[in-house]
Amino acid sequence: MPKQTSYDAGRVLFAFKKMPSVFAEEMDYWLNKERIGFLGRKKKRDSTSGIKGKLYHKETAAGFEGWPNSIVEKLTSFKNDAKTMHSQLVMGAVGNDSKANKVLELFETGGKVQGDWMIIPNIKALKYFGIYKQEEALEYFKQNIKNFRSIKSKTGSIVYLLSTNGIEDRKAKQYGKGDKNGGNIKNQDYVRVFTAKREAKIKRQYKFQELWNKRLPRIMHRGQVSMDRATRKVEKMIKEGDIL
Repeated sequence: MPKQTSYDAGRVLFAFKKMPSVFAEEMDYWLNKERIGFLGRKKKRDSTSGIKGKLYHKETAAGFEGWPNSIVEKLTSFKNDAKTMHSQLVMGAVGNDSKANKVLELFETGGKVQGDWMIIPNIKALKYFGIYKQEEALEYFKQNIKNFRSIKSKTGSIVYLLSTNGIEDRKAKQYGKGDKNGGNIKNQDYVRVFTAKREAKIKRQYKFQELWNKRLPRIMHRGQVSMDRATRKVEKMIKEGDIL
């Protein structure tokens, strides 16, 4: 729990009327610290601080070593009426890229997406064929589609299989079998390497509003502390004769 601080409202009001600019500067400093602490510093892939830092290092099923800059940096912030007592902090997917904003909103809540055929690589199986990342997998799919065996699964998806002949590792033959999208794979010499779907379920990937709400009591406490600091600054200026 944050340490409680008591305030003399009359004392604060008197100081504010004398030098509102001091309070505006303290508020601006406070808001800047809160947004950087929550989001993380811009384009710092080596940092794990804030939501952006965690997403840069979040392991993905598609084989990425974290989310790409093009998505993570869509989470940003700005201030309305900066350096005034009316300043408002706005954070989230607030840019003009509506498509990216919708993606981030979906990742925060989870849900389903529908549309044209979406090619989903099975990276766990593809690594036995020398493919470790999604960008490699999609190129591999284009170049080798004629070599795949395709079947239709019970869910309506198209499953692409690849022969495991010549692969000694037994684990390679288990990936892609036994799930609802795997189709009826009777031949143990084949493994699922890609699935084409018209509908995909997206799990919740990160928390934004929920984490902010949890931080809010401490944030507001730090805001009160900043206003107290502004009050003491003004009182010192009065004492030293800098203002009347």
